[in-house]
Amino acid sequence: MNPIQLPDIKLSIGSFDLNVKENFALFVVKPLFLLFLYYSMFSRYSGFFGLTGGMTAALISGVLFVLAAGHLLFLSDRIEISRLALFITVFFILVALTPLASSYVFDGRPAVALRYSIEVAIAFFIFFSFYYFLKSGIITPKFLIYAFAYLGLLSALQLITTIIGEVRIGRLRGLGALNYIANSFAVSGMAWIIIIYKDYVYETVNRWRVAGKFICFTLIFIVMLFTGTRGATVAFLVGIFFLQVLGMQSKRFTKYSLMGTLGLALALLIIALNIDISIIWNRYSYEDLSYMVDKRLGIYLDSVIDLSFVEFLFGRPDLYTFEDGLLSDTRYINTHNVFLSLVRYNGLIPFFLFSLLLLIILLKYGALYFAHRNDDYFRLTESTIIVFFVVVMILALISGGRSTRLFSMYIMIAYAVGYLELVGRVGSMKEYKKMIM
Repeated sequence: MNPIQLPDIKLSIGSFDLNVKENFALFVVKPLFLLFLYYSMFSRYSGFFGLTGGMTAALISGVLFVLAAGHLLFLSDRIEISRLALFITVFFILVALTPLASSYVFDGRPAVALRYSIEVAIAFFIFFSFYYFLKSGIITPKFLIYAFAYLGLLSALQLITTIIGEVRIGRLRGLGALNYIANSFAVSGMAWIIIIYKDYVYETVNRWRVAGKFICFTLIFIVMLFTGTRGATVAFLVGIFFLQVLGMQSKRFTKYSLMGTLGLALALLIIALNIDISIIWNRYSYEDLSYMVDKRLGIYLDSVIDLSFVEFLFGRPDLYTFEDGLLSDTRYINTHNVFLSLVRYNGLIPFFLFSLLLLIILLKYGALYFAHRNDDYFRLTESTIIVFFVVVMILALISGGRSTRLFSMYIMIAYAVGYLELVGRVGSMKEYKKMIM
């Protein structure tokens, strides 16, 4: 089946003709996606018109959802949503409704739970718009990979400017919550490695251009390190492992890894000779890492031990962040883990549904990957499903907090589900090659 197509609609303004079919993605959808990715992943503090980046991203997600729903209902040949997408929709409905129901039982504050449900709706908007436009071929995997790369570079340059002239620096701040922003840089760094590898292996390119892209990657990696977020570093290293094993399968991987490590070490040495970065290095010390692990395990345990059996089954809405920053009671716990967050706020059924969802995506990806694993050209792009998925899930597992705030997680779930459907919809291999790396 061919990708969904827009009808031929032409708008004339004086002597200027605009073909909706040809320019809808270029002038409407893609700019909105770029703005959304920037404000949802890299600039959560500062948006436009006085809004925070998170609020701006939420607003854009609503616009994208309306466009996707309008396209589905009025411009497509038939209304078609996969069973997996419908399953995910059911998951979102349960996650939105369970705090509303349990709030009547435990604390009588349904208005507070309603605000949580609104956040769930925003997360659904994110999932559906990315899923729909990707599976329809209106945005492509190639577009997303390059968007992650260059938006990360733009954000890294913003943070780098904050340390110019400094003699001693701590953790780089300014764009958003450190754990979340650092993990976004990990995604961007992975995108740059995919781009560099594709250019070096599959295309005849100027070595200086490849070197320039490696400098871009180096800048992003250093900024990620300087956020002092250890989880992002772990996520990046695990992502590199999966990219090599599943995507690149390069026999020269060890050689290039050594060269890259030496280049990064040299860049860090130059910085260290000019700026005191001891505060950051201490965060990667054995003592600090041990303290962090012990503290995090304690938080995980505290997330569930104070729940009664009924609360464990159906959830308890300790929605403290909606109380104008004040703790609503002594039961305040930031779970730092998306699975524990689902158990605490929503109960066991959404927890099991989410776990089943991840398992289904991995199984479907496995079937797609093994079908194309012998084709180097397709394997590199298709490996991004698991690579990006793993990077954002590590954040969700060790620093996740409340599940509704993890925009990048829903982006990657939509990327995986939409990609899997896109493969089945394209009309020819030539058309498919235009969409992948």
